[in-house]
Amino acid sequence: MKQRPFIDSLAGLKSSTVSRKNDIERRSAVRKPVVASAQVVEAGSGARLRARSCDLVVQGCYIDTINPFPAGTLIRIRLEKEGAKVDSKGKVVYRLPGLGMGIAFLDLTPENQRVLEQWLALSGTNEDPFQASLSTFAAELESPLDAQSPTLIVELIQLLHQRGIISKADANKLLRLPFD
Repeated sequence: MKQRPFIDSLAGLKSSTVSRKNDIERRSAVRKPVVASAQVVEAGSGARLRARSCDLVVQGCYIDTINPFPAGTLIRIRLEKEGAKVDSKGKVVYRLPGLGMGIAFLDLTPENQRVLEQWLALSGTNEDPFQASLSTFAAELESPLDAQSPTLIVELIQLLHQRGIISKADANKLLRLPFD
């Protein structure tokens, strides 16, 4: 069984140093792969980020982002999928720098809860969330690249290097040209 610290931390809405075994036992709901576009706004500063959800339960979701907010941050979140929206207050319950963050929903309206339950009902129960994300990504790649795509790829590689996610050598290999 795959372990996701986000789901494990939902029960207490706080980071925990309890053993992994105890964390797994606290899991309150089955996570499902639901990929939706996400906009997250930090309540205090108004800082915004756009990302996507990966795993979803009615109590919260995991957001893929290279710049997650710190654990404990209060946020507003909007998830959108196939024309349906969920808007909620939330709290970052855990983060993995450079990868993403787990968010617990706070004060869900009955309508938002109904939308989440619909998304979950339509999601495959045995599908690996990573594979679900890859399937969506692969479908997007099958569409023809536009003239701007090579420029965006170069900018992405440069950003990954600047953020320390890939080394200069790896950036050079990917770009096949000198990189400063």
